[in-house]
Amino acid sequence: MENIIQELMVNIIDLGVSKKISPLQAGHLLEDKTVLLSSKREVKISDLVKSGPLLLTFIRGTWCPFCRMHMQKLRDWVNKLEGRNSTIIVISSETPEQINSWLEKNPVPYLFGSDSSYYLSNYFGVKRKEKPFAQAATFMIDSDLSVLLAYSGKRTSSYYKKLNTH
Repeated sequence: MENIIQELMVNIIDLGVSKKISPLQAGHLLEDKTVLLSSKREVKISDLVKSGPLLLTFIRGTWCPFCRMHMQKLRDWVNKLEGRNSTIIVISSETPEQINSWLEKNPVPYLFGSDSSYYLSNYFGVKRKEKPFAQAATFMIDSDLSVLLAYSGKRTSSYYKKLNTH
């Protein structure tokens, strides 16, 4: 699993860190927060990590072109993580209705959550103070609710050009 996580960090985690946020760091022990799924079902983080680690990724929104590229990379990772008892969930600041409208045309093989109240993005420290959305960030959460990996930042077009040359 360690090699898979390292490859994940190199290939899909966002580059560049915003100085305008203070995200939770690796080693932090989480409170058991509730995630509102796009289906409007609420689920505790502790339930999401029962069978293995949770990859929790915050995006600006389904409208964001860089977030869409990131979600495509996550689609590829579903297959790589298959059989490893892990869960991927993308969190958007959009409402479940906005997310579901996008998902109707763009189905994904991972869970999608809504954080339109900024409940989770504030807790994880990724809510942009001057913007109505979260900063791109990814957290790997272990079954004991500890943060194994934490990364925040944003993708740029030069990042994708570099990625596509490899």
